[in-house]
Amino acid sequence: MININKSNNNNKVFVKNTIMQYLMVVAQYVFPLITFPYLTRVLATEAYGIHTYMTSVVTYFQLFVDFGFILSSTEQIAKNRDDKGIIQKIFSDTVLAKLILFIVSIAALSILIPFQPILRCYPGISYLYMGTVFFSIFTADFLFRGLEKMEVLTYRFVASKFVSTCMVFVFVKSSSDLFWVPILNATGSLVAVIITWIHIYKKLNIHFVLPSVKNALIQIKKSTVYFVSNIATTAFGAFTTIVMGFSLNPVQISYWGTSYNLITTVQSLYSPITNSLFPHMVGKRDVKLVRKLLMIFMPIIVIGCIICLFGANLIITIMCGSEYLGGTTTFQLLVPVLLFSFPAMVVGFPLLGTFGHTKDVTKSTVITAIYHIAGIAFLYAIGKFTIEYIAILRSSTELLLLAIRLYYCKKYKLFRSNFERDKA
Repeated sequence: MININKSNNNNKVFVKNTIMQYLMVVAQYVFPLITFPYLTRVLATEAYGIHTYMTSVVTYFQLFVDFGFILSSTEQIAKNRDDKGIIQKIFSDTVLAKLILFIVSIAALSILIPFQPILRCYPGISYLYMGTVFFSIFTADFLFRGLEKMEVLTYRFVASKFVSTCMVFVFVKSSSDLFWVPILNATGSLVAVIITWIHIYKKLNIHFVLPSVKNALIQIKKSTVYFVSNIATTAFGAFTTIVMGFSLNPVQISYWGTSYNLITTVQSLYSPITNSLFPHMVGKRDVKLVRKLLMIFMPIIVIGCIICLFGANLIITIMCGSEYLGGTTTFQLLVPVLLFSFPAMVVGFPLLGTFGHTKDVTKSTVITAIYHIAGIAFLYAIGKFTIEYIAILRSSTELLLLAIRLYYCKKYKLFRSNFERDKA
């Protein structure tokens, strides 16, 4: 017999966490969206291109340090949320694991700098951009996601982003102030860390226990399959930008960066749903909810894509400035990414992953990453390595990712099996 009250409570928790996730988007994306038009203007196209490139490089190191813990450690905590001893162990071991990976990242950056023109010209700034990566070690997002206490992350990020956003307008006045951007971002991250640890100790009564290197390495091993999927995903964005640094000038990179940032900003609106859905699905496997989400949001996304296509010039002028209109076509060619990425995200780890098909999710990402990288190599070989052709490649990559994941859903009859359960 189904416990209706329990089911309603579970859905209430999901809705609450989704709302908190959306409020966190305000901190993570709307605050930067406020500074985005400002930075594109005061830094000028060349300096903003350098900022875009640095951000892309650091994205790789951020993903390496995160190493998929946002999924693997979240899942472990969600399964053991009533055992504080196990939670403390997972929490402590994961922090140590991330610290080990950060040390490796700094060593890798030091090796990379002499070989990359932009990094070689700005080595000091390169290390400053790693500040946010360092502080991310201690933000423990996986802990709050696993416990389904998203309100903590929301309040924390609002406070930290408010601080860093305000300081951008105070300290960044011209291209020569580029070094302030990573410093201010790191300062905001430090505020987030302080708030986080106060809450962990005083509200959750969870303490950092002495971890061991052996256990930290075990956590890394558990998270490897998630890491492979996440790092493969960067081939779609960060990897592409890094490759551009070897053949395109900073102005072209800035056109790509502004267009792609606008797309990823809209994509960020999808994350609250998928992030809340994953821990919800771990224990409940509520496929009916997945279907409802797709039916509700896909029509909205289609309308949004049409607006982006026909209003591209106005959007770029307002958000970036008229000097970035050279990237209008690129932005339009990237719009299909918005259409395909939401269903691809929803049927990924939240659906296939929670039904035990994590390797298939990772496989789908790796296949499309290989396709994307091969596509970049092909464009370079035939002399078509331009931001417009790369945008077409990026959209086709997202379509391929969705197609593969839907194939796996059909193969394992996930939607059909849920329909039969609903009827019963």
